[in-house]
Amino acid sequence: MNARDRLRRAGWTFWVPCVLSVLATIATVWSIIEPQWIERLFDASPDEGSGESEWWIAAMFAILAAVSLVVSRWRWRAARPA
Repeated sequence: MNARDRLRRAGWTFWVPCVLSVLATIATVWSIIEPQWIERLFDASPDEGSGESEWWIAAMFAILAAVSLVVSRWRWRAARPA
């Protein structure tokens, strides 16, 4: 079985966590580089400028990326032929 057949066999249960992992990784990096994006986007400061909520959001994105990566790897291995 080649990679193309394996990708077809994995289906959406592989692709959803894989894409989610990529998006969460991008969001984590963006939150670390530009922590004030929340204030700019919502025009509000949830932590009154201390920056604590931005670090919590970056940590949550990092956790989401790690969990999604583990799930997509698990689904990729499950798509192997028996």
